[in-house]
Amino acid sequence: MIFKSPLKYLNQFYNNFLNQFRSIYLNSNIYDRKISKIHNDKLEYKPSPYLLSSLIKYQAKKFKVDDLSPETLWSQKNINEKEFRKLNNFFWFFSLDLKSSKNTTQTIVHNWIKNNYKYNSKSWEFDITAKRIIALLSNYHLTYENSDKTYQDDINGIIQKQANHLIQEINKLKSIEDKIIGCASIILVGLCYQDEKNYLSYCLDTVKEVANTSSDNHGFAKSRMFKQL
Repeated sequence: MIFKSPLKYLNQFYNNFLNQFRSIYLNSNIYDRKISKIHNDKLEYKPSPYLLSSLIKYQAKKFKVDDLSPETLWSQKNINEKEFRKLNNFFWFFSLDLKSSKNTTQTIVHNWIKNNYKYNSKSWEFDITAKRIIALLSNYHLTYENSDKTYQDDINGIIQKQANHLIQEINKLKSIEDKIIGCASIILVGLCYQDEKNYLSYCLDTVKEVANTSSDNHGFAKSRMFKQL
């Protein structure tokens, strides 16, 4: 009992030190160079926006992207955490009218890339990043088609860079839901850029791990939580 308080303090100090060190590393140029290694600069496979319908809640009401202001969208400061997450995960792209302007949509994406090309803990949070990759690739008809090479190079680069970041982080997660959507986004990148070795193969072990830990010996889900099912 005498050593309980000092040991607890030392453990807390150690964890805080590791978290601070990790934060410094993730924001360093060393880490940025590590996750910036691009394996394929061409989008080979263009998925349907309904490919991952089991993971996405679609809204029946559609709106046009022209109603937004690309110049001020990412400069908003007085938004709460929920609005920030929704804005930065790009899942609202699934609610865009298919007749929305591609130029406006791509300007919005390009402005986001310019502001968030390097890792930051807020806009690159794991769940937000995984959903953003899915949204950008699944809505390629708005985010990619008829764009110039400079823009294509930038979006190809940021998608694979974010996928590389997810690979570095996925095994540190405890949430099954986050692991599932992380695997979905990494696998989608592997399909779209025809890079099975670096993306598809990597996620197979994680998928098996999730299946083994979340299912019983008969293959039925242990949990009855809707999100996990």
